[in-house]
Amino acid sequence: MMKICASITGTESKEFSKSAVRALNMGASFLEIRFDYIAASSFSEALAVVRPFKAKCIYTIRRTSQGGKFDGSEIQRLVYLKELASQLPMMIDVEYETLKECPEIGTFIKSLNVPMLLSWHDFRSTPSARELSELLVLMSSLSKNNKLVTMANCIEDTLKVLSLYETVDKSVNLVAFCMGEIGVVSRLLCALQSNCPFTYASLDRPIAPSQLTIEQMKKLHSMITADDSHDGG
Repeated sequence: MMKICASITGTESKEFSKSAVRALNMGASFLEIRFDYIAASSFSEALAVVRPFKAKCIYTIRRTSQGGKFDGSEIQRLVYLKELASQLPMMIDVEYETLKECPEIGTFIKSLNVPMLLSWHDFRSTPSARELSELLVLMSSLSKNNKLVTMANCIEDTLKVLSLYETVDKSVNLVAFCMGEIGVVSRLLCALQSNCPFTYASLDRPIAPSQLTIEQMKKLHSMITADDSHDGG
């Protein structure tokens, strides 16, 4: 059964709660709470608002170089990241480059026994198959939960990313897909892999290039599984 993680954004903390309830009612299994969208003055309030949902939440505070909205200092972002981890959510998203620059943040998160989703994004292109494979090996050595997302400029890019599921150790939970119109199908196909814990979808407006909504994702998935059930029948 495909599981969907709905990306929840909002510039006001009260929006988080309303959006979270809507997403879960629409069939989302998990929620990605994007704290990088919230104003610094509302950070503490936002934490309190989403606390009732934290067992199903991935807390994220993405910096601009990785497609996020947080435009404060990196020192302040790391302070917020530690505070997010201290809330003990289901999972916390940390960029691979952040962990390389500040290994201490990984040590802190592990000390809390909070699962870490190690993420990496390329918003312009897709590296070679070899580069992707080598990157995933490095990421997997730091966390068993990995997210690897690239921009698809041709169908071959999508195939390279999805092929990672054939080579990665099956003990690794991997969310790997491509952005952009060419990569749309990979957002769905990745979720059909046995070691893909979930795929991402938006509630209303996409927050990443060509991100599908929860409703679109569910409809496409039902069409594919309906075809499967008719095979040989």
